[in-house]
Amino acid sequence: MNAESRLADNGTPAYRSEPRPQAASPVKRWLHKDGTWAFLLLLPNILGFLAFTLIPVIASFLLSFTSWDMLSPIEWVGLDNYVNLIKDETFIKVFWNTIYYAGVSVPVGIVLSLLCWPWRWIRTSASRNFTGPPIFSLSSLRWWLSPWCGSSSITRNTGR
Repeated sequence: MNAESRLADNGTPAYRSEPRPQAASPVKRWLHKDGTWAFLLLLPNILGFLAFTLIPVIASFLLSFTSWDMLSPIEWVGLDNYVNLIKDETFIKVFWNTIYYAGVSVPVGIVLSLLCWPWRWIRTSASRNFTGPPIFSLSSLRWWLSPWCGSSSITRNTGR
């Protein structure tokens, strides 16, 4: 009997030329959902954020309502720490300095930097004031610690 003689009632072959697709396992169906792979790929970052950012912030917030020196047991003081903070003159001064810096100094600096955009030499000379000293310090330190001409070569040449 050849393949042509095995026809179904509608004239199609009674056998399948390709294998029947297997039913997907529940794990494969779960992995092929739209957000599953994204979640699995983001999971290490989410765990890192939880472990190193969110949990310490929450713990610090809760500890701010206690009196604890890490040697004695934790004592719940409620809002007393915040009341003492508001009464402290140093905190008030630092608070207003921070408000001034964030509200006045930073916006004025941004506006001035945008106004100086056409004159690149101003921007360059201003950036040299911030980058020059660290570069000079590191270059001096590199020279001083160099085995060819620094302090180690002096001690090596004198035999000490």
